[in-house]
Amino acid sequence: MLNLSQPLESGTQYEVWLLRDDGTKLTRLDQTGGFEFVKVANDVGRFSITVPPDFPSYYLAPDRRVEFMRAPTGSRLQQAFVGFLRSWKWGMTASGVETLTLSGVCPNDLLRRRIVAYTAVDASVDLTDYADDMMKVIVIDNLGADAAAGRNLTTAGLSVEAELGLAPSVSLMFPWRPVLRTLQQIAEISATNGTDLYFGIYPNGNNFIFKTQINQPGQDRSFPVFGLGYGNLEEPELEYDHSREVTYVYCGAQGLGASRLTNEQEDTGRSGASLWNRCEAFEDARQHGATTDIQAAAESALEAGKPRRTFTARVRDSANTRYGRDWHWGDRLPVVYRDVNLDAVVTRLLVRVDGSGQERLDAGLRAVD
Repeated sequence: MLNLSQPLESGTQYEVWLLRDDGTKLTRLDQTGGFEFVKVANDVGRFSITVPPDFPSYYLAPDRRVEFMRAPTGSRLQQAFVGFLRSWKWGMTASGVETLTLSGVCPNDLLRRRIVAYTAVDASVDLTDYADDMMKVIVIDNLGADAAAGRNLTTAGLSVEAELGLAPSVSLMFPWRPVLRTLQQIAEISATNGTDLYFGIYPNGNNFIFKTQINQPGQDRSFPVFGLGYGNLEEPELEYDHSREVTYVYCGAQGLGASRLTNEQEDTGRSGASLWNRCEAFEDARQHGATTDIQAAAESALEAGKPRRTFTARVRDSANTRYGRDWHWGDRLPVVYRDVNLDAVVTRLLVRVDGSGQERLDAGLRAVD
């Protein structure tokens, strides 16, 4: 068993705590056969930790919290992950060693546990709003202050950030749909319209808060730079994709036949990029009746049809670019690859410590424009 009261061989220090569902500390988990946690943008992260098999079972209950504190060499302890305990399992290895593994999920799982419990005729499921504000309305209606009795988590300590109106306006109907999947769809629509939108439930003292951010869920960093030549980047992929490009949009609004209000928009620079690059699409905007609205809908569809430049890579932890000191999950980082300068977001992070105290980081970068 690894003793977490001492730093790892690398000098990194961990503290792992078990807490009640209200955040009250119960006990520190110092003896472990290893642990891992993964954070994923706009989805549910997970954790697991192996503890001695004789760990007191009276400590174990659904939604007890497990908190991972981490400090790289020369830095102070910071919260790296917090999750809800959802399973515990005893087992025995082939060599006869008994184990107890505690597993669970990040706070975003609260979004997975709810559906939009309203019918198609209810105004709560047919919205036009800024994408980030629409997310907050959905959370308030199904988890927060406006949720029905038994669904309201406000008294349990969940709050919702104030509306900011930073993302594009979207229209969507979503009766009886899972809340998490609905928020993911809204984020996808926002990204298609040119604004990356992130959401999540984050620790807020002993409580939690639902927040949205545009561009990146963490900090926008201008330094350090990541690239193959700096020894802190692995497995890069850079793709220019024109396979679903749209350069000319026909848009139809209210009305029938010749009386239907229409609008056409073209990106002449892109359609003229080759002899063959007029790529047409029709945008159904029957919900609109004003000329300015239909023009905006056509322009939005044309924007969504731009070719995509996608970059993915893995971040390598190094002496000069240390996780927890120089970068964190959710940060936007400057990257150089094939003489192309771009910004990429750490959208996925896996941290694993084995029973011998060896730490492994697997961080994924992604950029789409």
